[in-house]
Amino acid sequence: MQMRRLLSLIFGIFAFILMNGALASAAEFGSKKPHFSATYWTDPSNQNTPDRVLQQTEQVSLMGDAVIITERNLAHWVSLHLDSSRAEAEYVIVVPATFGLKVAFFNQFGQQLVSSSIGTVTPVNASELAAELKPHDDKDISAEHVLFVSAKGNPSLYLRFEAPFKDKIKLQVLTPESYFAINSRNQAWLGLEIGLISFIAVFIAVVAIVTKNPISGYVAGYFASITLLMLSMSNIAATLFSPSVSRALVALQDVWIILAIVLSLSFYRMTYRLKDHDPKFNQGLHIAIVTLVVLAGMVVISPLTLPFQVIACLIVAGAMVNLWMISYYRRKSIATNVVLAAWVMLLVLFTYWLLVQFGVRLPWSMHFTVHVAMVAHVGCLSLAMFLREQQRKQAFTFYAQHDSETGAPNRTFLFKNLKALVEHNREHTLLLFKPLVIEQTRINFGMDYAQKHLKILLNKLNDQLSVLAKSVIETTEQGNVYVYRLEDSVFAIVLEGKMELSQIEQYVCLLSSVFEEGVKFKGAQLVDQMEVGVANFPLHASNPDQLVQRALQALSVKTISADRWHIFDIANSVMSERRVKISAALKDAIEQNQFELYLQPQVNLQTGQVYGAEALLRWQHPVLGHIPPDQFIPIAESSGMIHELTEWVIEKGLTYQKELVDIHAEHMLSLNISGKDLARRELPVHLITLLTQLELAPSKITLEITESATIGNASAIRGVFEDYRQIGVKMAIDDFGTGYSSLAYLTHLGFDELKIDKQFVMNMENMPTNQTICKATCDMAHSLGAKVVAEGIESHKCYMMLKRQGCNYGQGYYIARPMSFSEYRDWLGSSQITLDATSSLSN
Repeated sequence: MQMRRLLSLIFGIFAFILMNGALASAAEFGSKKPHFSATYWTDPSNQNTPDRVLQQTEQVSLMGDAVIITERNLAHWVSLHLDSSRAEAEYVIVVPATFGLKVAFFNQFGQQLVSSSIGTVTPVNASELAAELKPHDDKDISAEHVLFVSAKGNPSLYLRFEAPFKDKIKLQVLTPESYFAINSRNQAWLGLEIGLISFIAVFIAVVAIVTKNPISGYVAGYFASITLLMLSMSNIAATLFSPSVSRALVALQDVWIILAIVLSLSFYRMTYRLKDHDPKFNQGLHIAIVTLVVLAGMVVISPLTLPFQVIACLIVAGAMVNLWMISYYRRKSIATNVVLAAWVMLLVLFTYWLLVQFGVRLPWSMHFTVHVAMVAHVGCLSLAMFLREQQRKQAFTFYAQHDSETGAPNRTFLFKNLKALVEHNREHTLLLFKPLVIEQTRINFGMDYAQKHLKILLNKLNDQLSVLAKSVIETTEQGNVYVYRLEDSVFAIVLEGKMELSQIEQYVCLLSSVFEEGVKFKGAQLVDQMEVGVANFPLHASNPDQLVQRALQALSVKTISADRWHIFDIANSVMSERRVKISAALKDAIEQNQFELYLQPQVNLQTGQVYGAEALLRWQHPVLGHIPPDQFIPIAESSGMIHELTEWVIEKGLTYQKELVDIHAEHMLSLNISGKDLARRELPVHLITLLTQLELAPSKITLEITESATIGNASAIRGVFEDYRQIGVKMAIDDFGTGYSSLAYLTHLGFDELKIDKQFVMNMENMPTNQTICKATCDMAHSLGAKVVAEGIESHKCYMMLKRQGCNYGQGYYIARPMSFSEYRDWLGSSQITLDATSSLSN
């Protein structure tokens, strides 16, 4: 904001300077001037002395107050006849100093006037004029050639002009009062112009230093060069600095021009990154810049003065190269057009000069034209800075509310509009959708390709939505926009008005038609489904944040039904909130020992004796109550805390086993481990350490892995199984029949036990199919040298059927429910007394 205001002030001052300059010129033109008559003539030989000039008869009356330089480097003479009717009869003769202009003043006696004060003049002997009249390249430190003279006795004055190019020189005869008034005003405005440009240069230099931005440094240097150039062209330098410094500024006028060209070329060279985009042109431009720097160095260290034509060609070449770079590499904007106009100013100046050289009579002198062109050039550059600052502000505002990759309205924009709808109590429905094809495209074809096609699909979707949508988010060059980007792969549409299921279905169909067509890549068509979640205000939420949350919950619902979209359901919300609470409480539960291992007995179905027990994890939370394993195990696996939980189970289980083998020496303990821990290298080391410390036999420990966890790289999983079996522990496949592995696949794993899932056991007496499955499983496992454990035995009939089928071991409510360790220890002790765990079971 402060930068914008500062640039506005700078541009306003420049406009004010140009306006007041025009008004001052008009006031000067309208002011009363002393009467004088003048004639002029050209000296073709360029060798006339004042004495011979006095004899010149071919004189032309001077029209107005302008001396026309018709030939380059030829002497042009003007004779002035002053009016002595004024009381004081004192005048000031003023000739503006332009580039390379040489002026000499003579009186009617042929004496050159080299210095003066009001009312007196000091002559120089004619014999001393020969050297003075020869062409020379010295530059005066003043911006004006001024002579104070008395007109008493109707004196005549003679002026000799010589310039390196055709020009129109303004000749002014003023009263001392008028001269001082005009000179003071001109110096004030010129000082303001130069001071303002200096301030811009210093300000940008400070910004460049603070931000460590070399590009801004080039801009600061360019404005500094323009400042020095304008100082060298004005008489302010003589006022501000010592004569030696002033002469140095003027003597280095060519250097300031070359330096400005070098800095402008370097600025655009770095801005447009020519090194990357056009290496050949960049190399050529680099050579040109080095050459100009060497040329400037030669001007500084030697008395070399470049001809005006060379300087003019350098300015034009620099301006044209800059114009070409801006035109070729630019991004279309008003600021860029203003920058183009700034460089066109210099070409216009050169064109003006060319027209003068070809004899075209134009209304303004080169001195005035150069001044206006420089101020306009700097003013346009300042205006461009202002416009670019505006563009940066607009871009910042735009990308604060829009996605940087697709340009779609973002989450901030969405919440802003949702808040406005809520404040006006207008009913609306939020439809969130997640096209899975985008993620698949990134994985298979790359980020850039996915991003490119995402833009294409969003533009296509906006075109399709224009037929259905009731409200437009915004209008861009591509058309109306209806879609927000909430997250990386989640997008949103807001439907105003009462929620209608038929309308939602219509939108879902349209979304599907756009995204489910898929993405093509080299003849391949990648197709995937789309997830859609819906929530309504005020039906499901009372504020924007809650509305988005409810829509995301609906989006996250996974079902096996054919529904293409889901509306928010409070039951899903409760489950989702419970999952969050479980996840938050899980770490504390491990640290605070809230978990407990229950043991469910396993018996030998053939003998009825106790075989061992399976350790089952239980969690009784002080607030959430009982949390079953099928709720907290998946959360522990997804959060990464399953490793700590598995280690806790193993440590606790082996500690129990240490006591149980004292009661029953052959007692087996089955421990469940997660598939996430299967290949973790630290777990076998931890297991060996505990077995050694507790002096337990590894052969009395069974590790159970679910069938689904074994699906994957068969050779790698077999290697893991072998590692554990080398330790001495046994490996069991749990929940057999619920996964998707084949028998052929399982034969390669090398397991010791196969556990039939309880869904095939619980009602097998009434389901012949389950009886067949159990019989086949027993036969297959025995043929592979493995034992079979049946889960879910809940009746005597089921027990006996499994016994006849050859099932080795069993567990279930018919035998015993899961017990705490103390209860199981008592139960195990009583079973050892009877030597038959089934003796107390009823038929």
